Amino acid sequence: MKFRKNQKIALLMLLFSAICFSISGYWIVQAIVNPNIPERYKKEDNVQTSADTISLADENAEDTNYVSMTKPETQVATIKQVEQETNENIPIETKLSEDEVKNTENDIRECETIAFNGVSLSQSDIVLLEKTTYAEAGICDEATQRAVAATILERADEREQTIEEVVFEPGQFSCAIDGEIYLITTNGNILTTSEMAKQTSDAVSDAIMNGSGISNSLGGEPLFFYSNGGLDSYEAEKRSTISVSVTLDRVTFYRVWD
Repeated sequence: MKFRKNQKIALLMLLFSAICFSISGYWIVQAIVNPNIPERYKKEDNVQTSADTISLADENAEDTNYVSMTKPETQVATIKQVEQETNENIPIETKLSEDEVKNTENDIRECETIAFNGVSLSQSDIVLLEKTTYAEAGICDEATQRAVAATILERADEREQTIEEVVFEPGQFSCAIDGEIYLITTNGNILTTSEMAKQTSDAVSDAIMNGSGISNSLGGEPLFFYSNGGLDSYEAEKRSTISVSVTLDRVTFYRVWD
């Protein structure tokens, strides 16, 4: 009986030794695999586990091998923040639809210019002004062309009409025929093109910005003009009473018939 009792004691001691050996072996293996494991058991007040405790240096760390000891969800939030900031720096290309492109082109083409006397001009108005000026005074100097353009602008202002209404008013401009502008020559009418009209663009631009340049002499901008030598005796007699006028390179400008 005593032998059996000793045998049981020996077995218990052997079992206890095996357990102790296993525990010791486990800690030895952990110490070899992860030497920093004791750091996890520091006091709670020394451990950073909250997303609120991430430092700016951690977020901007240059070491790409750095592994944060924060919670996994904190790491995910930080990554998303970096991706968002990166995406904000990427330029976004925009492509206009065909309709938007057409509308933009129309807006540019029809953008308004305000003349010296407040008349609103679209690009098509300016082209018509250039064509009419060229047909009426294309062979004259720039000062005369400027005064012709200013006369049309002043009529538009005085009569509250558009440039088209002024130019194509019946009986006013011999170059305006059936909605087109023609250069009147001895050999017949020549249709005035935009390319031809460009020769008067500087004079027209000056008239739009500054007027005729002869308003001080006339008491205002001119409203009428005629070509010297281009009138028959009847028309010349009608204008013989005009007391205030200015003649520039074979064209006479005036405001009133008196």
